[in-house]
Amino acid sequence: MVSVLGLLAAEEAEVREKAEQLRAEAERITAELAKAESLLARLVDARELTAGVLTRRGRQSADDAGTSADLGSARAAARLGRLPGQVARPL
Repeated sequence: MVSVLGLLAAEEAEVREKAEQLRAEAERITAELAKAESLLARLVDARELTAGVLTRRGRQSADDAGTSADLGSARAAARLGRLPGQVARPL
């Protein structure tokens, strides 16, 4: 006849083994999660940095385009003998 204490000891050993397996899996998942979070943080940083650079470049390009347009207007006005922004008067 099987003793109750023997059955409990066998059950305890099985549950102890299962708990150890789950701890090992939790450690593996925790390490994998840490790697994923690190990669995610790097990707967010890269996106924010890139967006900032592109925004600054866009503003700079717009400023450059405005400056180019202003210079073009000044050159055209000079060719016509006027100051930039000065309207031609009828003769």
